[in-house]
Amino acid sequence: MNPNETLEISIWAKNSVFIYPLILSLFSALIFWLVFSYAPVRARQNKIRPLVELDINNIREVLFAIFDRIMSHAEYSPSYFQSEIKTGKLSEQDINLGLQNKCLNGHYLYNEAVSNKMLVIGATIGRHANTIDRLVDKTLNFSQFVSADEIILLERIRENVRRYDFSHEEINKNPATQIGSHVYKPVAPNMSYRSSNFYELYLLYIELQRITTKNFKSPNRNVITNTIQCLYGSGQYKACIAYTRKHLNSLPDDKKFMWNYIALCLYKSGAKQAAYRELYYIYSDRPYNGSLVSSRSFLEPFIHDQKAIEILLLSHTSQELEALKKTLEEEAEDRRKFLELNSLLLQYFKELKARPSLHA
Repeated sequence: MNPNETLEISIWAKNSVFIYPLILSLFSALIFWLVFSYAPVRARQNKIRPLVELDINNIREVLFAIFDRIMSHAEYSPSYFQSEIKTGKLSEQDINLGLQNKCLNGHYLYNEAVSNKMLVIGATIGRHANTIDRLVDKTLNFSQFVSADEIILLERIRENVRRYDFSHEEINKNPATQIGSHVYKPVAPNMSYRSSNFYELYLLYIELQRITTKNFKSPNRNVITNTIQCLYGSGQYKACIAYTRKHLNSLPDDKKFMWNYIALCLYKSGAKQAAYRELYYIYSDRPYNGSLVSSRSFLEPFIHDQKAIEILLLSHTSQELEALKKTLEEEAEDRRKFLELNSLLLQYFKELKARPSLHA
């Protein structure tokens, strides 16, 4: 800027009675806002938001635990439907089928024909529902750091889990009702009457999962590993490889887990030679003390591929390989039996409902 222009600006500023003072006021207000409002709020956001995301992710994990329990085949055993649960592949019919052998409490084990087939899950579901309610309250205490979409979704989740009373008294109540000299009990002693409610909750879980995998700025280990599993399970192999490679150094203790998914994605996307190469590097040093069974979820797609089998036999014995095959066959058979049993229970309870004389 030359001296003449500087002089003109100086004269304009001296003679201005409105615009120049206004500009100075606005500039002063901007500085004041940046120093005393924006910077402190931004600093607080950077500290509090990761804690909010942690609580929201914990809600997602508790919801997953609910559906894993609904689809479980045995006490204290994870279900064989974890991949379907995480990738949004469960239907309302699947959930209804899973609930056929689940009942609220021990008072419902009154039908001797099926009582030994039933699993009591009311207390577990109630405990998870109370945990979700508490975590939603905790999260919304910091509502200024929660987006509008997240607030709406969390409120919908809380409303859903509150729809049925999971108090101690309700969970442990006796379903028998006496009218005169007659005692009436539900024909179907299971929790299938809640299938619609649980399916609505499942759709909310999938939406929450979408938020945690796409919108969170400070993903922790659980978010990262869950995102990898979801991308793979939904067939987004290229995106899964890119995301996994991006976070490889974030989780140094989980590199085997992450490289396994890279190998799986390469294999599923048709890059089999690259997948074989990764498979060799992963298992050449015998991870998990040489137990192929510990890696069965990763190795299942390779189990009928002769080239992959040859690579595994370079570092593992035939006995270790046979143990892997046997375990996979047993789990596939357990899943088949679970579906068969619950299908039979579904039909059995339908037939009971068609015979009202047995209701009392």
